[in-house]
Amino acid sequence: MENFIHIRGLKFVEHTVFCVSENGQKTFFDPIHQKTCALSSGQQVKRSIMTAVASEIRQSMPVVTFTKKVTINKEGNKTIGEGHIIIEPDIKNSYHLMGGFWKSVVNEKGDPLSRRSPLKISGMTPIHPLLATVYKENISYNRKNTENTFVKFIYDDNQEVPKEELDEILKEVGKKMTDYSPTQFIRDQKRTSGLFKFDIEIDLRKLFTINLSETDPEIYPEDIEHLKENGWKEIQYDFGKALVAPKEIRDKIGRAVAKGIMKWKIDTNQSTTYSPMETMAMIISNDASHITSAIRGELIDDDKAKLIVDDSIEKVFCSDSLKAIIAYHKKSNDIKDAENYIFEKIMEFDFENQK
Repeated sequence: MENFIHIRGLKFVEHTVFCVSENGQKTFFDPIHQKTCALSSGQQVKRSIMTAVASEIRQSMPVVTFTKKVTINKEGNKTIGEGHIIIEPDIKNSYHLMGGFWKSVVNEKGDPLSRRSPLKISGMTPIHPLLATVYKENISYNRKNTENTFVKFIYDDNQEVPKEELDEILKEVGKKMTDYSPTQFIRDQKRTSGLFKFDIEIDLRKLFTINLSETDPEIYPEDIEHLKENGWKEIQYDFGKALVAPKEIRDKIGRAVAKGIMKWKIDTNQSTTYSPMETMAMIISNDASHITSAIRGELIDDDKAKLIVDDSIEKVFCSDSLKAIIAYHKKSNDIKDAENYIFEKIMEFDFENQK
């Protein structure tokens, strides 16, 4: 019985921003190929997947409270700074069961709870630095020829410049009112296009189990009996005692996890730079080395690379859109079947009899 499922997905990203920095798309520098590359953090990918999972089973996100700390110094002056994050743990919520929560979670007594996610999720980065690009674009916020649009001249203190003073200023700088249109220019905004990969490891031992450890608790003692009354079963596994979710919950959330991994996309920063971010290929394996070999970039010469999708290693699922980039073997499986394959691999595991 295999304990882990490893997944690599390949996405095509076109003229978009998926992780924002001060000047548009967030980047990192690849020291091997001396190239600036775009990235999405693992946290952003994870949140996108978990949001897709919660949406699939029509479940609301758990309650989160961000506290802000008001400090009063000796002189009586007040400042407001960052506090801590309070999350109401609800292990029945897929976001907490799959996504975990950290020790900033506190109850009324201040006792910490934490659950490490059974899903290990990488950031989204180019499949090869030479198969993606980052470039700059000048954009504008333009409201010419529209109603209820005005141009207002203000001083540094945000006070409006009186008309008689404005006439003098315009004459001094050699401009007219018509030279100032209702347009705001935003220059050198970074965008990205190319082929990007993401990797996921699913720890099946922890996927539907809650550790009953007293030293590193994932659940309050008073909630244990309540879960048992609702079909959760106590078992022994590699990490001691645990509660495992009943089959109907495993089936429901397992299917949603498979759909979420297939259908997730980042759309939080794409109001004007939308990209479908299609999943073009995917491999699901119990061997981590297989996923990195089956979908990879390969250097042709010093400044050129090509995409490799190798289905001789293990079953690879490909979309028809991939034919626009490479020719792949007819025996490759349809990307639509990847969701069922992930679900089947999850449900093969014997969650109730791990020892």
